[in-house]
This record gives sequence, structure tokens and C-alpha cells, in this order.
Amino acid sequence: MQTVRSVCGFCPVGCSLDVQTREGEVKRANGSAREYGVNRSNTCVQGRWGYDFVQSPVRLETPLIRTGETFREATWEEALTLVAERLPAYRDGSFAAVSAPTLTNEDAFVLAQFTRDVMGSPHVDVVGRHHHAGGDRAMLTAFGETGVTNSKAELVEATMFLLVGTTMPETHPVLSDDLPLATRTRDATMVILSPA
Repeated sequence: MQTVRSVCGFCPVGCSLDVQTREGEVKRANGSAREYGVNRSNTCVQGRWGYDFVQSPVRLETPLIRTGETFREATWEEALTLVAERLPAYRDGSFAAVSAPTLTNEDAFVLAQFTRDVMGSPHVDVVGRHHHAGGDRAMLTAFGETGVTNSKAELVEATMFLLVGTTMPETHPVLSDDLPLATRTRDATMVILSPA
């Protein structure tokens, strides 16, 4: 098999992967052993096993344009031209962009910039934003920012972890491997406050 170093695209963490292919088909994906990166060669379930969509027979590979009640295949040029022709009609403030929380910071920035500067709309949101609202308010009050103040490397070196209202294996699968490791391999303590 041929091994290609890549970056997992399922969420914005940016885990390093070794993707193994044979005859042009993805056969395996593992955390990169050659480059530890943010995931230290670990992966979440999606990064490790979620590659099968790449060669799925039902995967869309060409744009579809609605014609009445059906869809027809189109070229990329035709589809993008149609979108470019229709978007200006929504520059009156009726345009809104809603993204998935899995967008990278760079993609989210570009989407917000497009929505505000090109479409002239202040309506930008993220699906699931309210799930993090309490944490965002706490960080804003404590630190003046809603972003983290330390790197992951500094975080895992802490000696006390207080987890409030989180299900880390579902929401932060890569980090959820590191914190228990810190409690098992050195004198770190983890306290979880959660209704679940």
C-alpha cells in the first residue's frame, strides 16, 4: 500500500493522519506515527474509520441543479455561474450564513467575511453555538476572550483538570485521550461536574 501523510478533515482540530491507499482506493487511516502533531498519533473514531465515504458509490461528484421537482447533473462552471447570478438578489439583508461547528477557523473567517463584505449581511451563525454559550460567557468574563488562552501542550501539563458540563469523548475526542493519560502517568487530578 502507498502511504500519504494528510490532515483529517472531519473537524477543525487538524490531526495528522497516514492514509494508506491501494490502486487509488483508501484502505486505511491511522494517526501519523511520523509526525505527532496535535493528536500525538491518536485519532478519534471518525478520523480512524470514517474514510469509506471517499469511494462510496452514492457520493456526489458533480453539482446538481434543481429543475422543477428533479435534479440534473451540471458542470462546476455552470453551477457556480448560476449561484453567482442569483446571489445578488439577496444583498438586501435577507441573506444569512449558517455553518457547521466543524469549520476550521480559517473557513469560518472566510464565510463571515463573504457574508458581511460581499452579501452586506450581519447574519452569520454556527449550528450548535448555544451548546457552548455558558462556557463562552465564562471565558469572556474571566479572560476577556472566548478563545482558549493556552496551547494544548500547556493544557495537558496542568496538575488539575476541572471539566464542567462536557462529554469529552463526543465533543473533544482527541483531548479526551490526553487528560486521562495525564492522570494515569503523573500526579494530575481530574474532577468532572456534569449532569450526564
